[in-house]
Amino acid sequence: MSKKKHKKNEEIKNTSEKINIDNSGDSESEIKGETEASDTGIPGTEKPEISEENDDEAKSSTVKPPRTVAGVSVVDPGTSALEAPVPETKKDKFFNIMNIFGDMVFLNIVFVLTCIPLITIGASFTALYAITLKMVRKEEGNVLLGFLDAFKKNFISATKAWIVVLLYLWLMYIEYVFLLRCEGMAYNVLIMVMGIELLLLSFALPLLFPIIARYENTTANYFKNSIILSFSKISVWFRVYISWIGPAMITLAKPEVLYYGWFVWVFVLCSLLAYSSSLVIRNLFDDMEAAEESRKKQSNEKKAVNENSMNKKVHSADKKDIK
Repeated sequence: MSKKKHKKNEEIKNTSEKINIDNSGDSESEIKGETEASDTGIPGTEKPEISEENDDEAKSSTVKPPRTVAGVSVVDPGTSALEAPVPETKKDKFFNIMNIFGDMVFLNIVFVLTCIPLITIGASFTALYAITLKMVRKEEGNVLLGFLDAFKKNFISATKAWIVVLLYLWLMYIEYVFLLRCEGMAYNVLIMVMGIELLLLSFALPLLFPIIARYENTTANYFKNSIILSFSKISVWFRVYISWIGPAMITLAKPEVLYYGWFVWVFVLCSLLAYSSSLVIRNLFDDMEAAEESRKKQSNEKKAVNENSMNKKVHSADKKDIK
């Protein structure tokens, strides 16, 4: 009996050791399964990718300075927009100047072509100033499309103003022809009248087409505002007047200058003169618009104060009626 009991005890021990071995094998397989599951991306078993996030943060923390392309600072992807722009190099400035010069040449050629019918000179000057005023503000887009759009938009108003100028010049020509046949007192009177007319024309023309390009108004108000602005802002008028009349007088002074210099007017000079004039006229228009905005703001504030006072009076009157 003792031997049988001893054998049973040994069998129980062997079975328990087998059970422990099986359990340990299962636990090892479970651990391997979990690790494989985490590698395969099963939800709930993902490994935290700490090192990759840190690498991304390290990459994003290294900020590259923005590049300058044709004078414009371009921020590369993954860089900070708050980084200070890199100053333009001499090469960038050179290419910017060449781009502006190329636009000037193209704009001048389009302007000259649209002036050929003569009746469209007013609309051409207005479109020319519309583009150059945008160029000095660095708001220009496509030069050809912008010119044609401004030409169509201001054609009627600019052509009306140009017809008035032509009639005015025709009247002065008739007076000049009559002046050649006059003597004595009539001659002196005509000289004085033509001098006043020429003075008014010289004050009306320099700012006429820039005003048409910028604002909408009637033909009479265009001329009136142009003359008023020329007298009130005499320095602006003088710089614009000299910038156009000076090269014209130099060109017409001698036949040799006209013979050798006509192509400069055809290819680039008109747009350059309009651009230099726009640098001065832009400040004038900005001051006018700022003054107009401040005036409107003050008037709106006064209206608001008056409305509040009226509402208070009505409210107090209603209280008295209730009492």
